[in-house]
Amino acid sequence: MRDRVLRHLTGTTEDSPIEVEADQPAILVVPELDAATAAMLDGKRFAGVAVRAAGATGHGVIVARSRGIPLITGIGDVDVPAGAVVAFDARKGSFEIEPDVERVRATIAEREAEQEQAAIEAELPAVTIDGRTVAVLVNVGTVQDALAVRGADGSGLVRTELLFGERRTAPTVAEQVEAFRAVAAALPGKPITIRTWDVGGDKPLPFMPLDHEDNPFLGERGLRAFRRRPELLRDQLEAVRQIAAEIPVHVMFPMVTTADEVAWALDELGPRPDGLKVGIMIEVPAAALRVATLTADLDFVSIGTNDLTQYVTATDRTNPAVAALADALDPAVLQLVDHVVRNAGVPVGVCGDLASNPQAAVILAALGVHELSAIAPQVPLVKARLREADLRLIDTAAVLAARDGDQVRALL
Repeated sequence: MRDRVLRHLTGTTEDSPIEVEADQPAILVVPELDAATAAMLDGKRFAGVAVRAAGATGHGVIVARSRGIPLITGIGDVDVPAGAVVAFDARKGSFEIEPDVERVRATIAEREAEQEQAAIEAELPAVTIDGRTVAVLVNVGTVQDALAVRGADGSGLVRTELLFGERRTAPTVAEQVEAFRAVAAALPGKPITIRTWDVGGDKPLPFMPLDHEDNPFLGERGLRAFRRRPELLRDQLEAVRQIAAEIPVHVMFPMVTTADEVAWALDELGPRPDGLKVGIMIEVPAAALRVATLTADLDFVSIGTNDLTQYVTATDRTNPAVAALADALDPAVLQLVDHVVRNAGVPVGVCGDLASNPQAAVILAALGVHELSAIAPQVPLVKARLREADLRLIDTAAVLAARDGDQVRALL
Protein backbone atom coordinates (compact mmCIF):
# COMPACT_ATOMS: atom_id res chain seq x y z
CA MET A 1 0.00 0.00 0.00
CA ARG A 2 2.85 2.39 0.85
CA ASP A 3 4.45 1.84 -2.57
CA ARG A 4 1.15 2.38 -4.38
CA VAL A 5 0.60 5.70 -2.59
CA LEU A 6 4.15 6.87 -3.39
CA ARG A 7 3.74 5.99 -7.08
CA HIS A 8 0.46 7.89 -7.17
CA LEU A 9 2.01 10.96 -5.56
CA THR A 10 5.01 10.95 -7.88
CA GLY A 11 3.00 10.25 -11.01
CA THR A 12 4.86 7.04 -11.89
CA THR A 13 3.07 4.02 -13.31
CA GLU A 14 5.11 1.08 -12.12
CA ASP A 15 1.94 -0.59 -10.85
CA SER A 16 1.32 -1.75 -14.41
CA PRO A 17 4.42 -3.02 -16.25
CA ILE A 18 2.28 -3.83 -19.32
CA GLU A 19 0.42 -1.17 -21.22
CA VAL A 20 -3.20 -2.22 -21.67
CA GLU A 21 -5.17 -1.56 -24.83
CA ALA A 22 -8.62 -0.21 -24.07
CA ASP A 23 -10.39 -3.05 -25.88
CA GLN A 24 -8.15 -5.94 -24.85
CA PRO A 25 -7.54 -7.39 -21.38
CA ALA A 26 -3.88 -8.03 -20.59
CA ILE A 27 -1.69 -10.19 -18.41
CA LEU A 28 -0.20 -8.18 -15.56
CA VAL A 29 3.43 -9.11 -14.86
CA VAL A 30 4.66 -8.02 -11.42
CA PRO A 31 7.73 -8.76 -9.28
CA GLU A 32 5.51 -9.60 -6.27
CA LEU A 33 1.81 -9.30 -5.44
CA ASP A 34 0.66 -7.76 -2.18
CA ALA A 35 -2.83 -8.24 -0.77
CA ALA A 36 -3.90 -4.61 -1.26
CA THR A 37 -3.06 -4.68 -4.96
CA ALA A 38 -4.71 -8.09 -5.39
CA ALA A 39 -7.91 -6.85 -3.77
CA MET A 40 -8.13 -3.87 -6.16
CA LEU A 41 -7.23 -5.55 -9.46
CA ASP A 42 -9.73 -4.84 -12.21
CA GLY A 43 -10.81 -8.22 -13.55
CA LYS A 44 -12.03 -6.64 -16.79
CA ARG A 45 -8.70 -4.94 -17.43
CA PHE A 46 -6.49 -7.89 -16.57
CA ALA A 47 -7.11 -11.42 -17.80
CA GLY A 48 -4.54 -12.80 -15.38
CA VAL A 49 -1.45 -12.13 -13.30
CA ALA A 50 2.07 -13.53 -13.67
CA VAL A 51 4.25 -13.06 -10.59
CA ARG A 52 8.01 -13.23 -11.00
CA ALA A 53 8.60 -14.29 -7.40
CA ALA A 54 7.90 -17.88 -6.43
CA GLY A 55 5.48 -18.82 -3.66
CA ALA A 56 1.89 -19.98 -4.01
CA THR A 57 0.57 -19.11 -0.54
CA GLY A 58 1.47 -15.46 0.00
CA HIS A 59 -1.47 -13.38 1.14
CA GLY A 60 -1.69 -11.39 -2.11
CA VAL A 61 -1.70 -14.57 -4.19
CA ILE A 62 -4.47 -16.05 -2.04
CA VAL A 63 -6.59 -12.90 -2.36
CA ALA A 64 -6.22 -12.82 -6.15
CA ARG A 65 -7.12 -16.48 -6.54
CA SER A 66 -10.13 -16.12 -4.24
CA ARG A 67 -11.43 -13.47 -6.64
CA GLY A 68 -11.12 -15.89 -9.54
CA ILE A 69 -8.23 -14.09 -11.21
CA PRO A 70 -6.01 -16.57 -13.13
CA LEU A 71 -2.54 -16.42 -11.64
CA ILE A 72 0.86 -18.06 -11.87
CA THR A 73 3.88 -17.49 -9.66
CA GLY A 74 7.59 -18.10 -10.04
CA ILE A 75 8.09 -17.10 -13.68
CA GLY A 76 11.47 -15.56 -12.78
CA ASP A 77 13.32 -12.93 -14.80
CA VAL A 78 11.99 -13.98 -18.19
CA ASP A 79 11.72 -10.99 -20.56
CA VAL A 80 8.08 -10.24 -21.39
CA PRO A 81 7.91 -7.58 -24.13
CA ALA A 82 4.93 -5.22 -24.00
CA GLY A 83 2.30 -6.43 -26.41
CA ALA A 84 3.60 -10.00 -26.61
CA VAL A 85 1.11 -12.86 -26.65
CA VAL A 86 1.59 -15.01 -23.55
CA ALA A 87 -0.07 -18.10 -22.16
CA PHE A 88 0.23 -19.64 -18.75
CA ASP A 89 -1.20 -22.75 -17.22
CA ALA A 90 -1.42 -22.44 -13.44
CA ARG A 91 -2.40 -26.11 -13.18
CA LYS A 92 0.80 -27.28 -14.87
CA GLY A 93 2.98 -24.33 -13.86
CA SER A 94 3.93 -23.41 -17.44
CA PHE A 95 4.50 -19.89 -18.83
CA GLU A 96 5.08 -19.31 -22.56
CA ILE A 97 5.74 -16.26 -24.71
CA GLU A 98 4.31 -16.41 -28.25
CA PRO A 99 2.87 -19.91 -27.76
CA ASP A 100 1.08 -22.12 -30.28
CA VAL A 101 -2.20 -20.23 -30.27
CA GLU A 102 -4.33 -23.09 -31.59
CA ARG A 103 -3.01 -25.47 -28.95
CA VAL A 104 -3.69 -22.91 -26.23
CA ARG A 105 -7.21 -22.30 -27.51
CA ALA A 106 -7.89 -26.03 -27.48
CA THR A 107 -6.74 -26.27 -23.87
CA ILE A 108 -8.88 -23.27 -22.93
CA ALA A 109 -11.92 -24.84 -24.59
CA GLU A 110 -11.32 -28.11 -22.73
CA ARG A 111 -10.97 -26.34 -19.37
CA GLU A 112 -14.05 -24.20 -20.00
CA ALA A 113 -16.11 -27.29 -20.80
CA GLU A 114 -14.85 -28.89 -17.58
CA GLN A 115 -15.81 -25.80 -15.59
CA GLU A 116 -19.23 -25.51 -17.24
CA GLN A 117 -20.09 -29.13 -16.45
CA ALA A 118 -18.89 -28.72 -12.87
CA ALA A 119 -21.02 -25.57 -12.54
CA ILE A 120 -24.11 -27.38 -13.84
CA GLU A 121 -23.67 -30.06 -11.17
CA ALA A 122 -22.39 -27.73 -8.44
CA GLU A 123 -25.43 -28.08 -6.20
CA LEU A 124 -25.09 -31.87 -6.08
CA PRO A 125 -23.41 -33.21 -2.94
CA ALA A 126 -19.81 -34.39 -3.15
CA VAL A 127 -20.38 -38.11 -2.67
CA THR A 128 -17.46 -40.29 -3.68
CA ILE A 129 -17.92 -43.54 -5.62
CA ASP A 130 -17.37 -45.50 -2.40
CA GLY A 131 -20.11 -43.54 -0.63
CA ARG A 132 -18.21 -40.94 1.41
CA THR A 133 -19.90 -37.54 1.59
CA VAL A 134 -17.42 -34.69 1.90
CA ALA A 135 -18.69 -31.20 2.69
CA VAL A 136 -17.19 -28.62 0.35
CA LEU A 137 -17.41 -25.07 1.65
CA VAL A 138 -16.09 -21.69 0.55
CA ASN A 139 -13.43 -19.37 1.94
CA VAL A 140 -14.87 -15.87 2.24
CA GLY A 141 -12.90 -12.63 2.40
CA THR A 142 -15.67 -10.37 1.10
CA VAL A 143 -19.43 -10.64 0.84
CA GLN A 144 -18.93 -10.90 -2.93
CA ASP A 145 -17.05 -14.17 -2.43
CA ALA A 146 -20.16 -15.65 -0.82
CA LEU A 147 -22.47 -14.21 -3.48
CA ALA A 148 -20.32 -15.50 -6.35
CA VAL A 149 -19.86 -19.11 -5.26
CA ARG A 150 -21.91 -21.95 -6.67
CA GLY A 151 -22.57 -25.16 -4.80
CA ALA A 152 -20.88 -24.39 -1.49
CA ASP A 153 -22.20 -26.22 1.57
CA GLY A 154 -21.52 -23.12 3.65
CA SER A 155 -18.41 -21.14 4.52
CA GLY A 156 -15.56 -22.95 6.19
CA LEU A 157 -13.61 -19.74 6.67
CA VAL A 158 -14.77 -16.13 6.98
CA ARG A 159 -11.60 -14.06 7.00
CA THR A 160 -12.65 -11.21 9.26
CA GLU A 161 -9.36 -9.36 8.76
CA LEU A 162 -10.29 -9.04 5.07
CA LEU A 163 -13.90 -8.07 5.70
CA PHE A 164 -12.66 -5.04 7.65
CA GLY A 165 -9.08 -4.83 6.42
CA GLU A 166 -9.37 -1.35 4.87
CA ARG A 167 -10.68 0.30 8.03
CA ARG A 168 -8.49 2.63 10.03
CA THR A 169 -10.62 2.16 13.14
CA ALA A 170 -11.97 -1.05 14.62
CA PRO A 171 -15.55 -1.93 13.61
CA THR A 172 -18.20 -1.81 16.27
CA VAL A 173 -20.08 -4.89 17.42
CA ALA A 174 -23.10 -3.75 15.40
CA GLU A 175 -21.01 -3.29 12.25
CA GLN A 176 -19.56 -6.76 12.61
CA VAL A 177 -23.00 -8.28 13.12
CA GLU A 178 -24.18 -6.55 9.95
CA ALA A 179 -21.23 -7.91 7.94
CA PHE A 180 -21.69 -11.45 9.25
CA ARG A 181 -25.40 -11.24 8.47
CA ALA A 182 -24.62 -10.22 4.89
CA VAL A 183 -22.29 -13.22 4.43
CA ALA A 184 -24.91 -15.54 5.87
CA ALA A 185 -27.63 -14.08 3.63
CA ALA A 186 -25.52 -14.97 0.60
CA LEU A 187 -25.41 -18.59 1.84
CA PRO A 188 -28.98 -18.95 3.14
CA GLY A 189 -29.55 -21.68 5.68
CA LYS A 190 -25.94 -22.85 5.53
CA PRO A 191 -23.35 -22.61 8.32
CA ILE A 192 -20.61 -20.02 8.28
CA THR A 193 -17.34 -20.37 10.17
CA ILE A 194 -16.05 -17.06 11.47
CA ARG A 195 -12.33 -16.96 12.14
CA THR A 196 -11.44 -14.39 14.77
CA TRP A 197 -9.00 -11.64 13.86
CA ASP A 198 -5.93 -13.17 12.21
CA VAL A 199 -3.25 -10.51 12.30
CA GLY A 200 0.53 -10.57 11.94
CA GLY A 201 3.02 -11.94 9.45
CA ASP A 202 1.79 -10.79 6.02
CA LYS A 203 -1.68 -9.89 7.34
CA PRO A 204 -1.72 -6.42 8.89
CA LEU A 205 -4.75 -4.78 10.48
CA PRO A 206 -4.57 -0.98 10.19
CA PHE A 207 -6.50 -0.47 13.42
CA MET A 208 -4.21 -2.80 15.35
CA PRO A 209 -0.57 -1.87 14.66
CA LEU A 210 1.91 -4.39 16.01
CA ASP A 211 5.40 -3.77 17.32
CA HIS A 212 8.26 -4.41 14.92
CA GLU A 213 9.51 -7.99 15.14
CA ASP A 214 12.60 -9.46 13.51
CA ASN A 215 10.63 -12.54 12.53
CA PRO A 216 6.90 -11.69 12.57
CA PHE A 217 5.82 -15.12 11.31
CA LEU A 218 7.16 -16.53 14.57
CA GLY A 219 5.89 -13.66 16.68
CA GLU A 220 2.58 -12.31 17.96
CA ARG A 221 0.29 -13.69 15.27
CA GLY A 222 -3.37 -14.63 15.38
CA LEU A 223 -4.72 -15.34 18.84
CA ARG A 224 -1.36 -14.55 20.43
CA ALA A 225 -1.65 -10.87 19.49
CA PHE A 226 -4.94 -10.41 21.34
CA ARG A 227 -3.81 -11.45 24.76
CA ARG A 228 -2.47 -7.89 25.00
CA ARG A 229 -5.48 -6.36 23.24
CA PRO A 230 -8.38 -8.53 24.43
CA GLU A 231 -10.99 -5.78 24.00
CA LEU A 232 -10.90 -6.16 20.21
CA LEU A 233 -11.42 -9.90 20.47
CA ARG A 234 -14.21 -9.48 23.02
CA ASP A 235 -16.14 -7.17 20.70
CA GLN A 236 -15.81 -9.67 17.89
CA LEU A 237 -16.94 -12.55 20.07
CA GLU A 238 -19.94 -10.50 21.21
CA ALA A 239 -20.86 -10.04 17.54
CA VAL A 240 -20.49 -13.80 17.01
CA ARG A 241 -22.78 -14.54 19.96
CA GLN A 242 -25.41 -12.13 18.66
CA ILE A 243 -25.41 -13.50 15.11
CA ALA A 244 -25.45 -17.07 16.44
CA ALA A 245 -28.98 -16.40 17.69
CA GLU A 246 -30.08 -15.93 14.07
CA ILE A 247 -28.04 -18.31 11.90
CA PRO A 248 -25.91 -21.46 12.16
CA VAL A 249 -22.47 -20.19 13.13
CA HIS A 250 -19.12 -21.70 13.98
CA VAL A 251 -16.25 -19.68 15.42
CA MET A 252 -12.58 -20.63 15.36
CA PHE A 253 -9.42 -19.19 16.80
CA PRO A 254 -6.24 -18.94 14.68
CA MET A 255 -2.61 -19.63 15.52
CA VAL A 256 -3.23 -21.78 18.59
CA THR A 257 -0.30 -23.64 20.10
CA THR A 258 -1.18 -24.67 23.68
CA ALA A 259 -4.08 -25.87 25.79
CA ASP A 260 -3.69 -22.72 27.90
CA GLU A 261 -4.44 -20.61 24.81
CA VAL A 262 -7.57 -22.66 24.11
CA ALA A 263 -8.75 -22.20 27.70
CA TRP A 264 -8.13 -18.44 27.55
CA ALA A 265 -10.03 -18.12 24.26
CA LEU A 266 -12.99 -20.07 25.64
CA ASP A 267 -13.04 -17.87 28.75
CA GLU A 268 -13.16 -14.79 26.52
CA LEU A 269 -16.01 -16.33 24.54
CA GLY A 270 -18.05 -16.97 27.67
CA PRO A 271 -21.37 -18.86 27.64
CA ARG A 272 -22.07 -20.37 24.24
CA PRO A 273 -25.44 -19.76 22.64
CA ASP A 274 -27.27 -22.89 21.56
CA GLY A 275 -25.93 -24.13 18.27
CA LEU A 276 -22.67 -22.18 18.31
CA LYS A 277 -19.81 -24.55 17.50
CA VAL A 278 -16.29 -23.66 18.54
CA GLY A 279 -12.99 -24.77 17.05
CA ILE A 280 -9.37 -23.85 16.47
CA MET A 281 -7.02 -23.62 13.53
CA ILE A 282 -4.27 -26.22 13.36
CA GLU A 283 -1.39 -24.29 11.81
CA VAL A 284 1.44 -24.91 14.26
CA PRO A 285 3.21 -28.29 14.22
CA ALA A 286 3.08 -28.44 18.03
CA ALA A 287 -0.69 -28.10 17.92
CA ALA A 288 -0.96 -30.82 15.29
CA LEU A 289 1.20 -33.22 17.30
CA ARG A 290 -0.71 -32.70 20.55
CA VAL A 291 -4.14 -32.10 19.08
CA ALA A 292 -5.75 -34.61 21.44
CA THR A 293 -4.86 -32.37 24.40
CA LEU A 294 -6.45 -29.30 22.79
CA THR A 295 -9.90 -30.51 21.77
CA ALA A 296 -11.57 -31.54 25.04
CA ASP A 297 -13.94 -28.55 24.95
CA LEU A 298 -14.04 -28.03 21.18
CA ASP A 299 -16.45 -29.09 18.45
CA PHE A 300 -14.04 -29.17 15.50
CA VAL A 301 -10.61 -28.25 14.20
CA SER A 302 -9.62 -26.80 10.83
CA ILE A 303 -6.17 -27.30 9.36
CA GLY A 304 -4.60 -24.23 7.76
CA THR A 305 -2.22 -25.89 5.33
CA ASN A 306 -0.57 -22.64 4.21
CA ASP A 307 0.94 -21.85 7.58
CA LEU A 308 1.34 -25.47 8.60
CA THR A 309 3.45 -26.02 5.49
CA GLN A 310 5.47 -22.88 6.22
CA TYR A 311 6.32 -24.04 9.71
CA VAL A 312 6.90 -27.72 8.90
CA THR A 313 9.31 -26.88 6.08
CA ALA A 314 10.87 -23.82 7.78
CA THR A 315 10.14 -21.64 4.76
CA ASP A 316 8.91 -18.06 4.94
CA ARG A 317 6.04 -18.14 2.47
CA THR A 318 6.80 -14.57 1.37
CA ASN A 319 10.43 -15.38 0.51
CA PRO A 320 10.76 -16.48 -3.12
CA ALA A 321 14.24 -17.90 -2.52
CA VAL A 322 12.80 -20.80 -0.51
CA ALA A 323 9.32 -20.98 -2.01
CA ALA A 324 9.99 -24.27 -3.80
CA LEU A 325 10.40 -25.96 -0.40
CA ALA A 326 6.98 -24.76 0.78
CA ASP A 327 5.08 -27.63 -0.82
CA ALA A 328 1.78 -28.44 0.89
CA LEU A 329 1.91 -31.92 -0.65
CA ASP A 330 5.19 -32.63 1.10
CA PRO A 331 4.66 -35.98 2.86
CA ALA A 332 5.75 -34.41 6.16
CA VAL A 333 2.77 -32.05 5.95
CA LEU A 334 0.40 -34.86 4.97
CA GLN A 335 1.69 -36.99 7.85
CA LEU A 336 0.62 -34.25 10.25
CA VAL A 337 -2.79 -34.03 8.56
CA ASP A 338 -3.12 -37.79 9.03
CA HIS A 339 -2.07 -37.49 12.69
CA VAL A 340 -4.67 -34.79 13.34
CA VAL A 341 -7.46 -36.80 11.71
CA ARG A 342 -6.58 -39.89 13.74
CA ASN A 343 -6.20 -38.12 17.09
CA ALA A 344 -8.40 -35.02 17.17
CA GLY A 345 -11.53 -36.78 18.41
CA VAL A 346 -13.65 -34.13 16.63
CA PRO A 347 -14.46 -33.45 12.96
CA VAL A 348 -11.47 -32.17 10.98
CA GLY A 349 -11.62 -29.68 8.13
CA VAL A 350 -9.01 -28.16 5.86
CA CYS A 351 -9.33 -24.50 4.87
CA GLY A 352 -5.85 -23.85 3.49
CA ASP A 353 -4.97 -23.47 -0.16
CA LEU A 354 -4.54 -27.23 -0.53
CA ALA A 355 -8.31 -27.71 -0.22
CA SER A 356 -8.79 -25.70 -3.44
CA ASN A 357 -6.73 -28.20 -5.44
CA PRO A 358 -9.15 -30.84 -6.83
CA GLN A 359 -6.49 -33.56 -6.96
CA ALA A 360 -5.23 -32.80 -3.46
CA ALA A 361 -8.83 -32.78 -2.23
CA VAL A 362 -9.06 -36.46 -3.05
CA ILE A 363 -5.96 -37.23 -0.95
CA LEU A 364 -7.30 -35.19 1.96
CA ALA A 365 -10.63 -37.01 1.80
CA ALA A 366 -8.83 -40.36 1.65
CA LEU A 367 -6.92 -39.40 4.79
CA GLY A 368 -10.27 -38.90 6.53
CA VAL A 369 -10.74 -35.13 6.42
CA HIS A 370 -14.45 -34.42 6.93
CA GLU A 371 -14.81 -31.10 5.10
CA LEU A 372 -12.86 -28.92 2.70
CA SER A 373 -13.13 -25.15 2.36
CA ALA A 374 -11.97 -23.85 -1.02
CA ILE A 375 -11.83 -20.54 -2.85
CA ALA A 376 -15.11 -19.74 -4.59
CA PRO A 377 -14.07 -20.48 -8.22
CA GLN A 378 -12.79 -23.94 -7.25
CA VAL A 379 -15.78 -25.21 -5.26
CA PRO A 380 -17.62 -26.80 -8.23
CA LEU A 381 -14.38 -28.36 -9.55
CA VAL A 382 -13.46 -29.82 -6.14
CA LYS A 383 -16.93 -31.32 -5.79
CA ALA A 384 -16.81 -32.75 -9.31
CA ARG A 385 -13.43 -34.39 -8.70
CA LEU A 386 -14.59 -35.93 -5.42
CA ARG A 387 -17.66 -37.40 -7.14
CA GLU A 388 -15.32 -39.13 -9.61
CA ALA A 389 -13.08 -40.57 -6.88
CA ASP A 390 -13.09 -43.99 -5.27
CA LEU A 391 -11.23 -43.39 -2.02
CA ARG A 392 -10.65 -47.11 -1.58
CA LEU A 393 -8.21 -46.93 -4.48
CA ILE A 394 -6.03 -44.24 -2.90
CA ASP A 395 -2.89 -45.79 -1.44
CA THR A 396 -2.58 -43.47 1.54
CA ALA A 397 0.32 -45.47 2.97
CA ALA A 398 2.32 -44.84 -0.21
CA VAL A 399 1.38 -41.16 -0.13
CA LEU A 400 2.56 -40.76 3.45
CA ALA A 401 5.78 -42.66 2.74
CA ALA A 402 6.58 -40.76 -0.47
CA ARG A 403 9.97 -39.16 -0.99
CA ASP A 404 8.63 -35.65 -1.66
CA GLY A 405 5.69 -33.68 -2.99
CA ASP A 406 6.53 -34.51 -6.59
CA GLN A 407 6.28 -38.21 -5.86
CA VAL A 408 2.91 -37.61 -4.18
CA ARG A 409 1.71 -35.86 -7.34
CA ALA A 410 2.95 -38.80 -9.42
CA LEU A 411 0.90 -41.16 -7.27
CA LEU A 412 -2.22 -39.19 -8.15
